[in-house]
Amino acid sequence: IEYTPHLVGIAMALSDPNVWCVTCQKPSQEGCTTLAFAYFMWRVKYDPGNVMYVTANVDLAREKSEETIKPIIEKSPELLSELVDDRHNLNALCYKFQKCTWYNAGGNSAKGLSSKPITNLILDEENKYDQDGHEGDNSQLAIERTNTFHGRKVFRPCTPITKKHRGYMAFMQGDQRRFFVPCPHCGVRQKLVHANVV
Repeated sequence: IEYTPHLVGIAMALSDPNVWCVTCQKPSQEGCTTLAFAYFMWRVKYDPGNVMYVTANVDLAREKSEETIKPIIEKSPELLSELVDDRHNLNALCYKFQKCTWYNAGGNSAKGLSSKPITNLILDEENKYDQDGHEGDNSQLAIERTNTFHGRKVFRPCTPITKKHRGYMAFMQGDQRRFFVPCPHCGVRQKLVHANVV
């Protein structure tokens, strides 16, 4: 909390049983994806349901899985106790646990996003998904996989560049909560915008 106070509100929103979708509009490399992995791994253990992590393409999904997700599993005795697969022979695109499965997918493939029932969904940087044009918006196809599940969670961390990006539009559909930082001189809390940084 001391180093990442901006993530507290996001974690609280994810933990709220009355909230099914959280969109986080943020700069790059500030911890949102790590928070997503920690929260959804917690759900694997304590509130199981299939999880799908979606990033720009399958190659990037495999890389993120190998470099981040697999080490999280291997360092957690509680997750390892739930793992069905041999920990030394993990498939980078699919982790099978006792009560659910974690899938890693590319946002450029409608087929990969629409073929599995999922309770928990992470749409990471969905502005980078290329649409294959056959079945409509790939993000929406993935979200529709969660529709029939009570307690579903959809997390959409994004770094939008224009108002036309999916992440920005999704953020505008929510209650648009902001993180305010205190001015180091007067203490007044304000949005951290580039024009105010000296």
